[in-house]
Amino acid sequence: LIKRHESLRTSFEQDAGGDPVQRIHDEAPFTLQTTVLGARTEEEAAAAFIKPFDLSQAPLFRAQIVKVSDERHLLLVDMHHIISDGVSVNILIREFGELYNNRKLPALRIQYK
Repeated sequence: LIKRHESLRTSFEQDAGGDPVQRIHDEAPFTLQTTVLGARTEEEAAAAFIKPFDLSQAPLFRAQIVKVSDERHLLLVDMHHIISDGVSVNILIREFGELYNNRKLPALRIQYK
């Protein structure tokens, strides 16, 4: 998904006049974090996962797998609203599901900057 969507490789910098400028990177470093729920509640794990983003550093989203038990895991995703909206989040969820089920996605006709 990161290679597919420019918004997932986006950061923002200030130009010489101090105005924000979008920068789309060819690649963005991403690590899927993992942890064990332990004695925390699921709500506590989710709250601890959310933290501020540095808009100058792509990607402007993060994800974590939380092991609840051998049979149950949570996928936590935190995405800055500057790179997404309700429509784009639904597209990403749908496409993630397709890729998770080992399906190919059609080429994109357009990138949403």
